Parts: sequence; C-alpha cells; structure tokens
Amino acid sequence: MADFILIWNPLWPATSQKLYYREKGDTTWLNLATVQRGIGTYRAVGLEYNVDYEFQVQDLIVSGDVYSNVDDAIVMLCVPVTISVSGTTLTYTFSPEGDDITKYTLDLYKNGIATQQKVHTYPLSDPTTGTFTNLTPIDIYKLRLSLTSTVGGTKSCDLINVPAVSCVKATDVVGTII
Repeated sequence: MADFILIWNPLWPATSQKLYYREKGDTTWLNLATVQRGIGTYRAVGLEYNVDYEFQVQDLIVSGDVYSNVDDAIVMLCVPVTISVSGTTLTYTFSPEGDDITKYTLDLYKNGIATQQKVHTYPLSDPTTGTFTNLTPIDIYKLRLSLTSTVGGTKSCDLINVPAVSCVKATDVVGTII
C-alpha cells in the first residue's frame, strides 16, 4: 500500500482542518482525517499504488470554512518484469498495475549504453509481452522499466541483469579438406 505525506500551510484562525481525498475523476470526497489547529502535515496510509489521488484541506473557521485548492498525487510502484533469453532474443513479460500509469517504457542497455527501447501505452493487455532481438553473446545486457503517470511524473525502476546470451551453433556446415 502507498503512503502519501501531505504538507500545507494551515490558516491561523482555523480551529482544526479536515482532510479529504478521492481518486481523480470521482465526484465524491472521502474523509481522510481531522487534524488539530496549527498542524500542517499528515501521513495518509493504505492507499493504492499507481492510482492518481486528489487531496483537499478544509480549514474549520468560526466565521466560515475555507477550502484549499485541489492537488493530486500518485505513488508509482515498479512492477516485476520476467525475462528469458533464447538464442539472440530476449523476451520480457510484466503485468500493468493501476489505470493511472499511461506508459511503460523498457530500455535495453548493451555494455552500459541504451541501445533499444520498447514503449507500451495504456490500455495494456495483462500480461504485456515484448521482445528485443539481435543480442550478441560477447556483450553484457541490462533492462530497465520506467513508468509514466497521468500527473506527468516518471519513475525509473532498478536495472535488471539479463542472463548471458548463448552462442548459436552453426548447423549443416560443409567444408572441403585440401
């Protein structure tokens, strides 16, 4: 589950603040918490990864309540990527998680340099599979998954070591002895 740290500037005459949240696109606000006068931070726990949430603060004031602007946020979670190598082809598979990730990008690094890229955009099949071809046995490969969210952020996941590419045996070789 995702945690969000909310930070705001409470209005001084407020006796307390009510915090609300909702998934972006929903019309109903859900009560998150009520905090005491002068407190301007709160840790929201138990929300889902890869979901775009909107947050709002209501300052409770005797003369009339004041609502903050609506801000949205997302905590992106890298999804596991399964890889296999057969001959000179790398096959990868992952399961997209959350509707608010609009793009999954896989970069293949050859000897530390990004050489090939595959981009999968929302909506995706579950699982999503793709391949990189023409790998060579003398090179070292790594794979990186990056996620792009609806709120414009991008998260790069850890590099994944690719198993060594095996040599492909030549078959039906004919030679002449001199």
